[in-house]
Parts: sequence; C-alpha cells; structure tokens
Amino acid sequence: MKRFVLLAIVAMVALSCFSQKVTIDGVSYKIKNGEARVTKVDKSIDNLYIRSSITFEGKEYSVTSIDDVGYCPFLRFVSIPNSVNYIYPFAFSACTNLLEMVVPDEPLKGKKKEWYYLKNLINVRCQNGSFPTYILSYLPKDCAFMTRYKNGLITQQVTVPTIQSSQTEKESPMVEKSPTSDIDIDIPTTNIVSDKTFAVIFANENYQEEENVDFAKNDGKIFKEYCQKVLGLPEDNIHIRMDATLNNILAEMTWMQQVAEAYDGNARFFLFYAGHGIPEEKTGSAYLLPVDGKGNMLETGYSLTKLYEELGKMPTELVTVFIDACFCGSKRGDGMLASARGIAIKAKSPIPQGKMIVFSAAQGDETAYPLKDKEHGLFTYYLLKKIKETKGNISYGELADYITAEVKKRSIVKNGKMQTPRISSSGNIKDWRNLKLK
Repeated sequence: MKRFVLLAIVAMVALSCFSQKVTIDGVSYKIKNGEARVTKVDKSIDNLYIRSSITFEGKEYSVTSIDDVGYCPFLRFVSIPNSVNYIYPFAFSACTNLLEMVVPDEPLKGKKKEWYYLKNLINVRCQNGSFPTYILSYLPKDCAFMTRYKNGLITQQVTVPTIQSSQTEKESPMVEKSPTSDIDIDIPTTNIVSDKTFAVIFANENYQEEENVDFAKNDGKIFKEYCQKVLGLPEDNIHIRMDATLNNILAEMTWMQQVAEAYDGNARFFLFYAGHGIPEEKTGSAYLLPVDGKGNMLETGYSLTKLYEELGKMPTELVTVFIDACFCGSKRGDGMLASARGIAIKAKSPIPQGKMIVFSAAQGDETAYPLKDKEHGLFTYYLLKKIKETKGNISYGELADYITAEVKKRSIVKNGKMQTPRISSSGNIKDWRNLKLK
C-alpha cells in the first residue's frame, strides 16, 4: 500500500512538471502548471496581439508571462493583455524596430527589472488607454518614450484609445459595425492583379495632444478595400497605419523607397493620408501631424515639402498622393486645433516632384470638412464614389474634375463655406489628365 501511494505521488509530481508546447497564429506558448507562457514569435510578424488565454485539448490556459519573443526584425507593435504578470527583461531585446506597446493596466508582479534594448520605443499605453505610470521603471532611460516624457512631450493626463485583440493582424483592429455610406457597400471587384502597384495608407483619427479627426479610420479602411477590390492590389502590397506616429510615417517612407529600388522604376504607388495638417505660422509651410505630434511643435510633424522630396527621389513609374487634410490650423470641420492661435493661416502648397500627382482636400486657409451622414471626409467620400461608379476605369483628369466640382458644391450648401480641392502634378509628367487610374 505504501508503495502504491508513493508511486501515485511520484506520478502527480511528474504530471505537474509536464510541459506542452503549442503554436497559435505564429506565437509559441509553453503550457506548464496550468498556465501558458510566450516563448517565441514568428519573425515575419509586424503587429503582435498576445492572447489572454489559449485552449489546448479542450482546456483553457491563461497566458501569464512572456519569456522571449525571439528575433522579430519587423515587429513594430505589441499588445500585452491584462492576464500577463511577468515579462522577462530580455523578452523584446531582439526586436530592434519595436515602436509601440500596449501594456497591462495593473503593475506587473515580481521584482522590477529594466527591459533591455528598446531604444526605439516611442509610445506606451495601458490597455484601458491611461498613462502607464508604473511602467516607467521598466523602460530604458534612453529610449525615445522616456526622452519625450522627460522633455515634457508626454504628460500623465495623456489618454489614447484602447487597442485589444486576441489575434495577430496586419493593422490596428477596428470595431466592426454596419456601413452607413453607399461607398462602403457593394464595392465592385476587378479581375486584374496590379502586382507592381503599392499603397501606403495613414488614417490618423485619435490624437494624443490634439482634437480627434472624425471618420479618418473609416476613410483609411475603405480606401484599402478599394485598393484591393477595384484597383487590384494584392494585400501584401498595401501597408495601412491606423493612428500613425512619426516613427510609423518614417518607417513606411523607408519601405516605399526600398520597394521602388527593388522594382527598378517599374512600380506605381498610392499614398493616402487622412488626419490633421498644420501650418508654420511665419512661412505657411505645411506639415502632416502624426497622432503623437503637437500642433505648435513643428518638430513633431512631417514636412509636406520633405514628403514630396522623398517621394520625388524614388525611382517610380508614378506616385499618386491623396491628402484628406487641411493645413490652416483648423480641425476637420468647424473650430481650430487646441494648439492653434485661433485664426486660419493660408498654407503654401509645395510643388510635386519626380513623377507625382497630388490630390489635396482643400486650398490655402480653407477647412477640410467631414460628411457626417456618410461617416467619411468630404473629399474621401467623393474620391471613392467616383472610383466606385467607374470601377476605377477613369482618367486622372476626369477624377480631378469630378472631385473638385462635387466637393465645392456640397461644402457650400452644407457648411456655408468653400472647400476647393487642389490637384497638381510634377513637371516630369506630360499630359497627366489623360493618364488612367488603373
């Protein structure tokens, strides 16, 4: 009997020490003692959403710690659920391009140890969107986030939207709801595959220091669908950034340059931006404003002149830029940005370079308005409406004429103010009006 009891105890101890490995959505977990630990992440993942629990052989295990993610050169965003209470100091040490993290709401358990090699980290927030005060003791003192915090660019009053997901995705998740606009449904599809055409989409809606931009995320999301379904771009050819930071913009500009060089001048590009634009008060120079930027600090923005210069230097067949923003210091709609001085500034439009065509939502000191009943920017709505009607079989000249006429009419009737889109091209493009969108 004693021998039987002894054997039973040994068996129980052995079972308690038994571990099982399982991989889900590119994330490897080790199951042991009734819990799951992250041990490795597929190196191709760029946005990582760690699950709060996993199911194996019919049993659910809470994910409580992150031991290591391994070499992930493309990883830029990580969301860590509230179930996690321990993160190994070197867990993300091989993720040199990691820029953003969403961390648990409550302080992590155990001894605090600084996380290593996260110098590029520029944005950190809790799952509930609050400022992660407790996490300051974990971050490298020289990382970008800590530098911004010390310089007063981040305050403890900062709140940002919650991002939660249980699966790895290529873009920040959005709450799905029934479409309210005619351009959001019955999007025509094409049989062509435009494998030499690429798109970068910035949809900046939720700003940390400024007023939000209504419907910018919907603008970006639906523009992506049109790129895929109507214009025939493969999904891998499209990069979409919801609530893009300055580092996000810089990273995508680098990606476009690399793609252009790899295709040796035979690629086309679309760049779409919905969000805030800001002016430089003295010169009227225009800047795109990342979600972590501040309107009265130009160094936190991305110069429109620089954008055109960088795109113009790329070896491409054609670059088409769509900008649903104004650069006078106003919000999308009525009112001014919190950091603006209260009067509209007449912004200057830089000249497109290289092989480039630019469609801008408004000119000078005009405001770019939303179309609330359609839940889109006014400019974006008519851009996509015409693409839908023509199934993309339209010349740039026809598209320009339609958008300009319809936006002007709708704005003066609905808002009592003029909004005049501006279309311009570089001198290297001959007869741009007759070029085809696809």
